[in-house]
Amino acid sequence: MATGGYCGLDLEEEVNQKTNKRTHASVMVDGQAKDEGIWFVAETCAESYLQDQLRRLHAAVEQDEKEANQQDQDDA
Repeated sequence: MATGGYCGLDLEEEVNQKTNKRTHASVMVDGQAKDEGIWFVAETCAESYLQDQLRRLHAAVEQDEKEANQQDQDDA
């Protein structure tokens, strides 16, 4: 039986989907952080721009993960 939600989605299922997506994004960020092919010294403006944007994306994913972990601790 559904515990609530909207558009036919069970609220618990929706939370699980979001958690799985967050975990997947964190795993990808961790893998990319170790990839030396991504973090070379940029030689062109385009390479520099792409690396800056990638760093911003990594920071956002990592911040979301920290906030989610803090929320989990607060809820416990």
